[in-house]
Amino acid sequence: MNLLGLDNNFYVTGGTLRRDAACYVRRRADEELYQALLEGKFCYVLTSRQMGKSSLMVHTAARLREEGVGVAVLDLTAIGNNLTIQQWYGGLLSQVGQQLDLEDELLDFWAERSLLGPLQLWMRAIREIVLPRYVERIVIFVDEIDAVHNLPFSTDEFFAGIRKFYNGRTEDAELEKLTFCLLGVATPSNLIRDTRTTPFNIGHRIELTDFTEAEAAVLAQGLADTSDVGSELLKRILYWTGGHPYLTQRLCQSVAGDSPQSANSNLQSPIPRPSAVDRHCADLFLSHRAVERDDNLIFVRERLLRSEADVGSVLDLYAQIQQGKRINDDDTNPLVPILRLAGITKIQAGALRVRNRIYERVFDQDWITTNLPEVEVERQRRAYRRGLLRASAVSIIAIIALLSIVLAVYSTWQRRQTETQARVERRELYAAQMNLVGQAWEAGNVVQVLRLLAEHLPNNGQEDLRGFEWFYYWRLSHQKQRTLPQPDLVQGIAYSPDGKWLAVALDNGMIRLMDVIRQQEIHLLKGHTDRIYSVAFAPDNKTIASASWDHSVRLWDVATGLELRALTAHKDKVFVLAFAPNGRLIASGDSQGIVHLWEAASGKLLKSLKPLGKPISAVAFSPDSQVLATADSDNQVKIFDVASNLIVKTLPHETQVVTIAFSPDNQFLATGCLDNSEAILWDVRSGRQLRRFKGHHGSIWSLAFSPNGKILATSSDDSVAKLWDVASGLGLATLRGHGLLVPTLAFSPDGATLATGSWDKQVKLWPT
Repeated sequence: MNLLGLDNNFYVTGGTLRRDAACYVRRRADEELYQALLEGKFCYVLTSRQMGKSSLMVHTAARLREEGVGVAVLDLTAIGNNLTIQQWYGGLLSQVGQQLDLEDELLDFWAERSLLGPLQLWMRAIREIVLPRYVERIVIFVDEIDAVHNLPFSTDEFFAGIRKFYNGRTEDAELEKLTFCLLGVATPSNLIRDTRTTPFNIGHRIELTDFTEAEAAVLAQGLADTSDVGSELLKRILYWTGGHPYLTQRLCQSVAGDSPQSANSNLQSPIPRPSAVDRHCADLFLSHRAVERDDNLIFVRERLLRSEADVGSVLDLYAQIQQGKRINDDDTNPLVPILRLAGITKIQAGALRVRNRIYERVFDQDWITTNLPEVEVERQRRAYRRGLLRASAVSIIAIIALLSIVLAVYSTWQRRQTETQARVERRELYAAQMNLVGQAWEAGNVVQVLRLLAEHLPNNGQEDLRGFEWFYYWRLSHQKQRTLPQPDLVQGIAYSPDGKWLAVALDNGMIRLMDVIRQQEIHLLKGHTDRIYSVAFAPDNKTIASASWDHSVRLWDVATGLELRALTAHKDKVFVLAFAPNGRLIASGDSQGIVHLWEAASGKLLKSLKPLGKPISAVAFSPDSQVLATADSDNQVKIFDVASNLIVKTLPHETQVVTIAFSPDNQFLATGCLDNSEAILWDVRSGRQLRRFKGHHGSIWSLAFSPNGKILATSSDDSVAKLWDVASGLGLATLRGHGLLVPTLAFSPDGATLATGSWDKQVKLWPT
């Protein structure tokens, strides 16, 4: 329920704000960071969570790109943690290559200099490949830098390398073009932990402060229909939040009626006065339930109670601040940075103060007393004394429990020893087989290369052992492809279930049925009077279905190429269709937002899903044929139960979805959108977004899973197709060769080949 009748999408809480987000609040830090990077200063934005670091980065990066600056954003969380040092540096370089369109050059550079150490390779690649490509400045953002603390190796040398780039400017004028900006929940002293190494002591610090009332004025637009009412509501919101970015956006969203909490509250009419803001604040942040559920409050609590410092000392210092005592902002005091990074304090006139009234209420003296270690010790002592009185009655049980613990510990130790040994053996096997891969490649045995590489695709949850040598040979083995010229723009392609035929839908309204092995046309299917956008084989390999702008779906006999029947219930252009995997149904969607379900054997119209009102851009059956996923221009994927016609789940997107694919095991759903260069992987059962595949430079037009479900293929209007490892999200190969948009692709049934079709009037067959 929207209490004020306002735009539900105005506020954004959690995650990075897009550059065009109406609720983005510009602060002094926006201009300071932008100007500093233009001037070539190394910068760092190090502060607590949910202060808007990533949003600041996105907006600054966009402004820099408009000025002709080369920009790469390295997201350290996207690379992963369970990696070798070579894989980590390789992942950094891969992100740089994808964003600066230097992926192939950097991959070759890395593979040809495998004897160098990973840091040396990383620095030389930046200096010798990246810098010469750009006349103007290059800015590399390194986001979530605190993620390095979760890696199984030290990254001190990485930050030392950045410092070396900075110091090298005095001797190498080319390095003047290179600038870094580090962002994360850390302090400069945290970045290099080895006391024998010079601390990370360079760069210009950007202070990311809370919103002032003047800066936050833009947020009043979403609170009320009149500026006066909106301003009054905003003042009361800032009274509680102190301008903390997340808390402010969250409370604004609730007051405007956008949040679930507001929808379930007892407020039944628009908020008449600012005092009602207090009730929203109490419901969101001050209740016992909120303290246990709100991400920001949980983060503050965990940073205070789980830091490396003594908890008692941290809470004692915070208690003094709570009581109003003056505690100076002193970096030499190791406890002060802990409070700052937890986000619970702010600096006022050189002293630390509790950041806002919400934190002051939640983390009060009672909370401090409850969590002091002395209190816990006293509780344990009382429990121990009570336990002594019952000791005689439970001694046997205690002995049994102790033995159980000993056995459990031994069992855990034994299991870990086995797991460690298994990891060692897998690493040794990987090293040995990479040598065999090199030998097979030298001998020209591409089939053997692909077989050996496939053995090291990680399963879900399995450690990824692949280094750059794996990706290097993968790329080499995928460079060879066959080209099938076509007489017109290619709009759709489909493999026959036996892998012998390829159906190619053309913009001129015809379908070419081609022999894959002999690479020649077998039948030319004629009958449509307008362009064909979608084509599919029946699971029994006997029939082809096609969807056209002439308002029809047509069925064709594979053996003869003759038309069997035309399905004409649609009243407008038909964009998409799909056969159910069980072969019983055909789904087709048109520009009026209607999805028809047909009996495949007879062509009889069985039923229509509820009109959706907007053009259908994608349809896909689940592997078990029980649900149908559809997409239209409302930026959602709707998942229907086929038996009942009811929507069982919706997946919201930022832009229009144009392609959908279920994984063969029905665990995942992949989607691609217009005006978004990232494919998205969803968990089918929960509807939760799992990861994004980043690397294209245009809209995602088509995607497909390999038959074994381990690889995702995507194509884009950037004229390339890409192969991705589903388990890790890492890019496997970039397939270059088309000259225009690639709107369609399909895997062969054995997974050995990927076919891509383009508006350049070509179909290409790539080994996978």
